[in-house]
Amino acid sequence: MKIDDTFPRNYTELTVEQKVNRFTIVHNPEIELCFSTIPICTHIFNNHIHQLYQLDKRKRIERVFDKQLDDLLKRVTPFMEVQEPYRFDCEHRQVFHEAFKEAVQPYFQGHDEYDFWKKRLPYPYYKVDGDGKVVSQKVWAELINDFIYALSKRLNEPRFRQKLAERQRKAEHQYERAKRLVDALRAKYSKLLILRVDLCWKNQNLDELNLKKLKSTLSDFLKRFHHDPALPNIVGYIWKLEFGQQKGYHYHCMFFLNGNKYQNDAYYAEQIGSYWCKYTNGQGIYHNCNRNKVDYRHLAIGMARHDDQVMFDNLDKVLVYICKQDQFIIDKHLSGIRVLRTFQTSAIPKTDPQKPLGRPRNHSCPEIETTEHTELTTTS
Repeated sequence: MKIDDTFPRNYTELTVEQKVNRFTIVHNPEIELCFSTIPICTHIFNNHIHQLYQLDKRKRIERVFDKQLDDLLKRVTPFMEVQEPYRFDCEHRQVFHEAFKEAVQPYFQGHDEYDFWKKRLPYPYYKVDGDGKVVSQKVWAELINDFIYALSKRLNEPRFRQKLAERQRKAEHQYERAKRLVDALRAKYSKLLILRVDLCWKNQNLDELNLKKLKSTLSDFLKRFHHDPALPNIVGYIWKLEFGQQKGYHYHCMFFLNGNKYQNDAYYAEQIGSYWCKYTNGQGIYHNCNRNKVDYRHLAIGMARHDDQVMFDNLDKVLVYICKQDQFIIDKHLSGIRVLRTFQTSAIPKTDPQKPLGRPRNHSCPEIETTEHTELTTTS
């Protein structure tokens, strides 16, 4: 599985605010700082960059070695705009800040950082000792070269590389599990009706107690599909726990139905969402993705016939996207929770290898079990 780390896609998840049951994007300097440092770190790491500019004898820029990196640096959100203590853990931001404090910050006086990343002023920067005596002088391009070198060293240290490897393993495990489920359902049913519903809580408090309540509520909610006639008879599901700045904890759910029995995807997605609201005594809210399918670049919801390879290729892209969502930033509210389940699928049904694909299937609904999950371990 190839996951593109260059431009993380869960920015929207972390910058959405809930207001009167509606979600809007809000300005958050800390999130913007994290997401401005991630592509820089990834680009330097992947391309083994140690220096950005070649300077002439007068310390003027003679050559830019990597124009993409040069452009990315213009988008950095200044650390001075972010209030401490930080609310989110992000290893990219952490090593970026360490390199910044080592190579650049000692040369700043007052509010120099506000102009440093975007205006690139030509005047020299001075490093002074405790008595106010100038001990070093450098121009902007020299500081950037020093910063890139310091950042490159940290990106290649074992602690950072280990976190990258752990992230990749977690994403691959989630993807492989989800792919096995989809392949088994595709082999078993000639048609699948695919629903995507986001399940949330209204104006939740961000603490461990509420997270546990949300998790237990979802677990009980999924059991209702076994016997409650008010819900469609699903043959499989995938859920992913997400966290947003004000949206709080919420679940992205994908439900699979026997397409020979069910056809109207938007209706059944609405039915599930409405049931969630009633089941949570009005505390739950939902988003029916099937209602506006035109909004999705890779359409992977609705009716999927077993021979519709385009549909299943799109679904595969969605699985990669879902499995990648928690890859970069972790809210520190989770730091006290030693093990957190963020991903789960229903049990993978057994298929009859003697039956070819495409023939009508009249199987009874398999029991939905919660067997596999991915654990996200956090440290306090």
